[in-house]
Amino acid sequence: MFAINLKAGDITGAPAVLPPQMLGNFSFLWSNDFFGSGGESDDYRTQQLGVQIELKSKWGFIIDHSILTAGKDNPVLPGTSGRLDQVSLSFMYDIYRHEADRNQFENIKAGAGIRSYGDFGGRRMQNSFHRLVNSSGDDYPYVDTKKNTAFVWLKGDFQKLYQLQPAVTAETGWRAGYWLDATALGSVDGQWDATLSANAVVRNQTMTLWLGLREDWRENYDADFVQTATAQSESGTSLTFGVGIGPVIFETVQGLDDKASFGRLLFTSVENEYMSSEYSLDNKNAVSFNLLLPDVVLEAQYRRALPYRLKSFGAPRTWLLFGVHYGQPTYQDSFDTYNLTRQAVIGLELEWRNNKSHQWAWPYLSLSAGQRTEQLRADSGTQAGLESEQVSSPVVEVGAGVRFGLYPSRSWQLMFQLGLVGNYPTSSKTVVFDQQDVELLQPDLVASLGLSVTFGF
Repeated sequence: MFAINLKAGDITGAPAVLPPQMLGNFSFLWSNDFFGSGGESDDYRTQQLGVQIELKSKWGFIIDHSILTAGKDNPVLPGTSGRLDQVSLSFMYDIYRHEADRNQFENIKAGAGIRSYGDFGGRRMQNSFHRLVNSSGDDYPYVDTKKNTAFVWLKGDFQKLYQLQPAVTAETGWRAGYWLDATALGSVDGQWDATLSANAVVRNQTMTLWLGLREDWRENYDADFVQTATAQSESGTSLTFGVGIGPVIFETVQGLDDKASFGRLLFTSVENEYMSSEYSLDNKNAVSFNLLLPDVVLEAQYRRALPYRLKSFGAPRTWLLFGVHYGQPTYQDSFDTYNLTRQAVIGLELEWRNNKSHQWAWPYLSLSAGQRTEQLRADSGTQAGLESEQVSSPVVEVGAGVRFGLYPSRSWQLMFQLGLVGNYPTSSKTVVFDQQDVELLQPDLVASLGLSVTFGF
């Protein structure tokens, strides 16, 4: 086996480096080293999750969460492994924007925010996800770094396209040209990030393809060996290739000097001729697939619209809700032991959405009840083969959040949802595991993110 130096992610706290005019009001980014080379190794910025919201008032904000890891083969402190999580919140403002028939685009954005370093559930997320997909775990310990730092950033884009074929309007037909991007970020404690990229672009009304080169710099990340190794892996020259079709965008970045690579998958809201169509706004069925974090529990839901709205509380739409959970969250952050979790509920959901006109975001609230089952198991390490008693309890589930319209069609609509889910088992149970008493069926509050599709009949 040969070693591959893996990296994932853009400058944390700054907007994603993507061709202009691709992102809508809402965008969700999932960046992972697996999308780069497809290997099983997890090193450096192994995963990045981000949300970017741009308002028509020129303001917007970015939230992202990164998992940083360095194995024993890292070049900074060989023989030592470690991990660190990074969370950032940034506000942005459009300083200058100019569009000419959608064939020329110029934009300058600026922003400021704060980064935090420490333990933000990254190990639990990473190992629980690895368990779910039957992959190996990385029980790297957290380094001692815990700090907050403020930063500012500046980003500029220039795109020039030329019509390749006759078109009724500038938005139809194939166009080709080039796109240039420059992004820089500086923090108050001396960290400095920058990216320059030059790309060839081909696009029509629904698809965008790009191919280019980018150069990345990361300086003064010397607080610990995990940050230093990550910064070194993310610096250098890379070849980029990406494709965007409707609300889905995929890009892979392959390093030219050290075989470093990463990739990312984005979901973004788009506009089309069905934005105000009642065909896609009044569907009677919905299916959702969500991840509950940090435990990485899968949630599947089916919703059936009820034929009435409440006359109070803003007249929300009502849905009958059926949901199931399944997950293998790690127990006490040990990859060897996990809590096999299953849950089924039925309840009601209220959705504050106007089905007569388009909304790009709207809130929802749900209340459900059902049954929850848990069991501790160990399938590796010194406890391999141990199992606790399987215990169950009635459970009450409360969910609340916001849905974002990604893509409306004549008979269906794709949405992204972000929210919180609280589960309250009515009784906890004590089980014996490895000669110790352990309390299962404990209340929890988790983040929920996922995709939802509504359809007719």
